[in-house]
Amino acid sequence: MVRALVVLALVCMTALPAPGGPVAVDGTRFLGPDGRPVILRGLNVAQSSKRPPYMPWQTPEEIAAMAQWGCNCMRMLITWAAIEPRPGEYDDDYLAAMRERLDWAHEVGLWVILDMHQDLYGEKFGGDGAPGWATVDGGLPYDPARGLSWAAGYFEPAVMAAFESFWNNADTPDGTGLQDHFVAAWRHAAERLGDHPAVIGYDLLNEPFYGNVLGYPEAIQALMQLGQVLPEGTDPMGLFTPARSDRAAELLQDPERYFSLVDMGDDFFRRFETERLLPMYERVVQSISDVTPEAIFFLEPHIGAASGAHSFLERTEGLEGVRLAYAPHFYDPGCAPQTPYDGNPERTRRAFERMQEVSGRLNAPVLLGEWGDAESPPETAQQYLRDEAGLLRDLGFSHCYWQYGPKLTESEAFAPLLDALAAER
Repeated sequence: MVRALVVLALVCMTALPAPGGPVAVDGTRFLGPDGRPVILRGLNVAQSSKRPPYMPWQTPEEIAAMAQWGCNCMRMLITWAAIEPRPGEYDDDYLAAMRERLDWAHEVGLWVILDMHQDLYGEKFGGDGAPGWATVDGGLPYDPARGLSWAAGYFEPAVMAAFESFWNNADTPDGTGLQDHFVAAWRHAAERLGDHPAVIGYDLLNEPFYGNVLGYPEAIQALMQLGQVLPEGTDPMGLFTPARSDRAAELLQDPERYFSLVDMGDDFFRRFETERLLPMYERVVQSISDVTPEAIFFLEPHIGAASGAHSFLERTEGLEGVRLAYAPHFYDPGCAPQTPYDGNPERTRRAFERMQEVSGRLNAPVLLGEWGDAESPPETAQQYLRDEAGLLRDLGFSHCYWQYGPKLTESEAFAPLLDALAAER
């Protein structure tokens, strides 16, 4: 009862809904419709959108609650499989249903970022994103190591092969390249949704993965270096799972040592972003920038940046003349399911400072597209959120919390989340 009253009081203290209207970019700041700097604060409207019928579970009332909690934006998931269920055939009924949800957001003053989401490439691997017909994996078997985190599935040969085919624009059954299809699907979605007054921009691809990691000499070199310095018997993926050893957990508690290990992959990360990720971003931007010229293009770094690794994104010639934002994610590797937060915010601070560096290089504002307490058990979730939210405020980052689930208000972290969503005081 006491906790419910605290939550109610915090709700009443939050700001009124944001005014409708466009959001602009001025260097490393977002500007609201009044031309003043604005911090975007929101939630991911997410999980239920990953599976058929690909719709958020929220009703108009749940969307309105976001504005009452202090949100002025949301990151709303869309998927390639929902947009293009068959090669060259688009599901406009799906897009119309999503447009209705944009109406609900606009009615309560929420801006929307459309996020082209993927996890484990696509639906064939139990993830989301690409449709089955767009999964060119060479017929390799998929048998993930269930004892590790779900993300270990990225390193299964079939998943790596599917990403490799995507980056190489391999042919699909109709003879059109995979990436060609993806770009065309993005343009179709922008044509149907981009003119909506709630939409401020596009998050072009969620957590981009590399492809065949073993095909990069730089990645092999980094893995060899890691093998020489990690505690004996430690799988690099095991650093981020509940099954990690006490020695691995001790390593993570030392930010200096942790980041020295992460940075062994810098040459690999640089090559992937330069040779594969940025050219794909250029293609999408060039394809749809004329559809909604005022849209902001939210660029995500490689997936490893969500654990604090460097990103090497830069504003290339193909990205000149458009509005950009830098949209990394961060999940503190010191927390994992069933593993309490150790109370050390230094890992997050360093990761956020690295985001600032990329923001300056791109001359673009930061939107932390995903962060949250999902990796921390209830007994430490509140402290974890307070530490992360304090750093977000200190650095002036815009952000969207992962995620708005049906039981969000029952979470131990809900009260500190409300404080993170409140407007600057």
